[in-house]
Amino acid sequence: MTQLSPPAGTATISTIVVLENARQAEEGSPKTLLFDAHVYLDIFDIEDSGEDPTPAEKPGTLACLRYFNIHDHAFEDYGAYFIVANVVKAHEGNDKAIPNFATSKELRVGVDYTLVGDITMLIPACSLQYVTSTFPFLYATACLTSVNKDTRTNKLTLQLAPEQFTQMYKEYNKKAGVKKTSLPIHCVLDLESKRWKSRVPNFQVGHIVTVSGFLSSVWRSSKESKVKHFMLDIDQINIVGKASIRPQVDTTTSGSDTPLKRKGLQFDFSRSTSTPSPAAKRPRISEDSSLSSIGSEGDVPSTPTPSQRKS
Repeated sequence: MTQLSPPAGTATISTIVVLENARQAEEGSPKTLLFDAHVYLDIFDIEDSGEDPTPAEKPGTLACLRYFNIHDHAFEDYGAYFIVANVVKAHEGNDKAIPNFATSKELRVGVDYTLVGDITMLIPACSLQYVTSTFPFLYATACLTSVNKDTRTNKLTLQLAPEQFTQMYKEYNKKAGVKKTSLPIHCVLDLESKRWKSRVPNFQVGHIVTVSGFLSSVWRSSKESKVKHFMLDIDQINIVGKASIRPQVDTTTSGSDTPLKRKGLQFDFSRSTSTPSPAAKRPRISEDSSLSSIGSEGDVPSTPTPSQRKS
């Protein structure tokens, strides 16, 4: 019997990131660009059993994001931007369907790059300092693929994997025989907390939910460092219906771990207060200087982190 897929979902983040390595995504389409996006997330390595997560040496992950540069903005070597983007988990391995995906031989798709997506809005930010204190805010709609209560800790873990179309994986999905790619998300509800102690919705596998909150961390396998899922600190969650088809757990196809070659990265969260070093000749996507002249160091309120919001 043919196993059917659940209804498609959505997963959209809004956050401040550092964009660098602007490069042409498609031959013959100079306005379509790829960026390496530095996204502020905590990173944890876990054993196959899921026990005892170990924090990585430093926070921050990479996303490969596509952007249609309709206004011919000029981009510096790297800079801070507020973005809204539709995202999915990066496929492991060498994705030859996306030219110039990785930017150096040390970077691996699905390990160093954890997210792939399409930027739908981009605004220059005034300062790099807010990138290191701003988690992405996620809006998602999808079916629950797992509902698990831990009686020892009295916590409820919800799993969902919203599937959506992305331009980045259009050709890849054709070759792989899949229509969409997904973003595996885990949400943990503390049933002892004031919010959930009095009343918890009767979550069930197959429920369609809308959820929003801070995407706070990436959880990877400790042996291979491949992405397993993303943790979401729930701000709002609502049951909006029930799928007529039982949802499937994400089964992303893995490929080779052979890295792609290109120049390396300049930005690093450990030295995030630095500014781009002057260069005699900086490559430009266009001669329009409208972006490079916008903004300077100033007082810009940052989005509170999950820990700040709870205090």
